[in-house]
Amino acid sequence: EGKEAHTPIIAVTAHALASEKHTLLNSGMDDYVTKPINEAQLIHIIHKWTGVNLHAEDDSESRTADENGGESAVDMKLGLKLANNKEDLAEEMLEMLFNALQKDKDTIRVLLEDEDYETLQEVVHKLHGATRYTGVPFLQEASQVLEENLKLEKFEAVKVLTNALLNEIERVIGWCEQNRDMAAH
Repeated sequence: EGKEAHTPIIAVTAHALASEKHTLLNSGMDDYVTKPINEAQLIHIIHKWTGVNLHAEDDSESRTADENGGESAVDMKLGLKLANNKEDLAEEMLEMLFNALQKDKDTIRVLLEDEDYETLQEVVHKLHGATRYTGVPFLQEASQVLEENLKLEKFEAVKVLTNALLNEIERVIGWCEQNRDMAAH
């Protein structure tokens, strides 16, 4: 850093609970963003800390991405956006998620039955990470909420939240099976 200029330090994290955000900021970070970072978020954070005005190719698309999910378990438009508009990559990421969900749903059921919350948290963390790169907003939300409750040891909510997650997993699997051309090549 120069004598007069402050170089902002921005943490990039998979996701952070409120307490983790506080720790990041107290450790000297000026701000933080969660992955995956879309173009609009990047433009916003650059503008916030440098004052430089950049323009996204299509601002309205990024603002409405979550609203476009509707009731469908899979939002291909969002998946395409997360894959940087690379259709093959979006389809490959969805296929990888689909294949993982087949195994994960059984593992999650067993871990819940066994009340193995530590391992359940690890499996859900991995699943949540995968959902952030595919167009499955409801599955992403269900896995995030469950993961946060597991981290905070709110075990009284875990059974209901795990069942909600399993329902979303089934919805995504069902969508992929009905749309085989999108889910498997």
